[in-house]
Amino acid sequence: MLDFIGMWEQAKQELEGMWASLDTTKSAAQASDAIKRSAGTPENANMVAAIEKSRQGIEPVVLAPPPAPVAPQPVVTQELDLFEDTAVYTTTDSLGTEMDIELFKSQLKEDEGIKDTVYPDTEGHLTVGVGHKVLAADNLKLGSVIDEDTLDRMLSSDASDAISNAISLVDDWEGLPSNVKYALSNMTFQLGKRGLSKFTETLDLVNAGDYKAASIEMLDSKWAKQTPNRAKKMAGLMASNS
Repeated sequence: MLDFIGMWEQAKQELEGMWASLDTTKSAAQASDAIKRSAGTPENANMVAAIEKSRQGIEPVVLAPPPAPVAPQPVVTQELDLFEDTAVYTTTDSLGTEMDIELFKSQLKEDEGIKDTVYPDTEGHLTVGVGHKVLAADNLKLGSVIDEDTLDRMLSSDASDAISNAISLVDDWEGLPSNVKYALSNMTFQLGKRGLSKFTETLDLVNAGDYKAASIEMLDSKWAKQTPNRAKKMAGLMASNS
């Protein structure tokens, strides 16, 4: 007589071993699914679901080796050229131009330097901050020290005035490339409206759209001899749009 009880016990043990093995596999599958989700591929995190289907007899389980962990991508820092013509510029409400006043102020700090104590410039004019000529309304004297907020307020006002003066000396400000605007505004900041107005040939060439020739005219000046580094920098900006 066949030992049905023994066969049943053996089959039961084998079945319990199979489910125990499947539970172990399920644990590994959970880890695999977690890796896939952290790697940014949640659509492939389906091993646990496949095992549950197998447990219910719906479909067999096919285990694939888990993917290697994906290393995080390094953060790429892109430096912004201060005068990059492709940069996104914000419009200043008071002037209606396509210049970023903060970028312009940064460039002026580099070219003029920063002094928080009132000093006499090369012509004897009391100066402070970023090339700010002291006015009576400033209520400052030689040796006076200003704070950072006052420095920034003075610079913002002077930078806006320089841009406004440059606008008044060209025919079509809005049609100019950004670098041309920066160069002309920088010159106006340094030389004043009257000073820049004397660059008649340069301004005529700017109005004609011949920026390379305008840059050459800029360097053929007393200004370029007095401040050669700054003049070359501004001429380079002007020529970069030709």
